Amino acid sequence: MFKKRWFIIASILLAMAGWRDVSWSKEPYHVGVVSFGGGQVEVILGMQEGMKELGYEEGKNIAYTVVDAAGSDEKARAAAEEFLRKKVDVVYAVSTPVTTHVAQVIKNIPIIFNIVSDPVGTGLVRSWRSSGNNLTGCSNYVGQTGPKRLEVLKMMVPDVRRVLVPYDPKNRFSHGAIVILREAANALRIALIEKHVGSKDDVVALMKSIRRGEYDAFFHLGEAKVTAAIDAVIARLNEVKLPSIAHEESFSEKGMLAAYGPSWRVLGKQCAQSLDKALRGERPADIPIQIPTRFDLVINIQTAKAIGITLPREVFTRAEKIIER
Repeated sequence: MFKKRWFIIASILLAMAGWRDVSWSKEPYHVGVVSFGGGQVEVILGMQEGMKELGYEEGKNIAYTVVDAAGSDEKARAAAEEFLRKKVDVVYAVSTPVTTHVAQVIKNIPIIFNIVSDPVGTGLVRSWRSSGNNLTGCSNYVGQTGPKRLEVLKMMVPDVRRVLVPYDPKNRFSHGAIVILREAANALRIALIEKHVGSKDDVVALMKSIRRGEYDAFFHLGEAKVTAAIDAVIARLNEVKLPSIAHEESFSEKGMLAAYGPSWRVLGKQCAQSLDKALRGERPADIPIQIPTRFDLVINIQTAKAIGITLPREVFTRAEKIIER
């Protein structure tokens, strides 16, 4: 009787503190997930894998409502409004534009973001250590590493001059990232051919308009709407035999020539730690924003052969992963 009474008292105290043991919680946590789809699914799958390792089992103690906004700002905002109506426990928002829309709608529910390059610079949070609001999460640091990716592109294709860079100027991430990239391009004597896209359909239309020999290479800035259409982008790049570089290894695995950056699947698993803390009652403002633990250069040899370029030996000595299939 004493042990039972003590267990009940302890449970009440823990509940008052906002903490639940995921192993015996009767009510499953409800997590709303929204992304622009396409390649962004990697950070969702990684997050779910990480949550499973932390003891969360879908259908038992956690439920996910996953919304693919398909590169649409309107659909991302509508998903946020629906999550607010359903009173989900936490929202997992993928990319800067998606997180921006979610944050404009939801003020009192924890928001865990991922692949937001510069959450401070874009005004989403106060600082990397403490957001000062209901947001926290993980950065992929993609805008800051843009110059490094351009250097890698130059190393792979020494004669590169005209580089196609599509992005949405309304995306606060892209607006900042392109400024950083322009400075690097000037130093490398590379001309960035900037094309504005406002939706996934715009990206697809742009890719269809490309003609062989029109550009020397393609640079994925990290623009979410390009990622939403990544399969169509890669198919067209290889059709017109255009060298390309991205910021996430799964894009190289899908057929882009190269990638330099963190694995989104790994970053998703890493961000599960922040999501777990929020579900257990920690305030997002008390959870520091995480950055990637490693950056890798990935080369797709099969793509190099298919588009007819020979890569310098230096590329192979610097690559952490080489895809040969």
